[in-house]
Amino acid sequence: METTRILRENGYSHLPIIGCTADAMLKHKKEFLDAGVNVCLSKPIDKSDLLFSINRILNDEIHVPIDENIEKALNNSKDSSILINYEELMILKENVGDDILVSLLEGFISSTPEQLSKLKTAITKQEFKQAKDLAHTIRGSAATFGFIDMVSHSKNIELANYKSSLFSEILTEHEKLISSFEKTKMTIECDYL
Repeated sequence: METTRILRENGYSHLPIIGCTADAMLKHKKEFLDAGVNVCLSKPIDKSDLLFSINRILNDEIHVPIDENIEKALNNSKDSSILINYEELMILKENVGDDILVSLLEGFISSTPEQLSKLKTAITKQEFKQAKDLAHTIRGSAATFGFIDMVSHSKNIELANYKSSLFSEILTEHEKLISSFEKTKMTIECDYL
């Protein structure tokens, strides 16, 4: 919020700013709006809400939702055959360029195994808050690149009801996430690296 205040105080009133908060309370959102954000969204961010907000702020329909099949995969499809949303990856490439995209992909490929290992440890030790946080981080990183299958599996882990879910089911979902990462890694290394 402080950065937004500074930007607004220094003449950047035209700059669109979307605030994101884990606190969905109206009072907290009002603090963001009072600081100068155009819109405040609650985490986890719904892609259609984000696109709607961008369109409203820019007063244009330049950002459109992704197609129905990909939306289903993002919304927890149990048997997703879509590994990568190449449209999302190409949009990222257009925005950052080839060299930066390659660097980002290399960073993702090198850092994700450690995150997956930490996630398994948290699940095994039944540190469920940490497991949910790690799954959320992995999901966000995967979504940045359009790695749909990884998004789906990490979302399943993040949103699992750890009190009623069978422990083995959560571990199985983790194994599916690892498998998805390995397939995604192989595809990315062949296509981009």
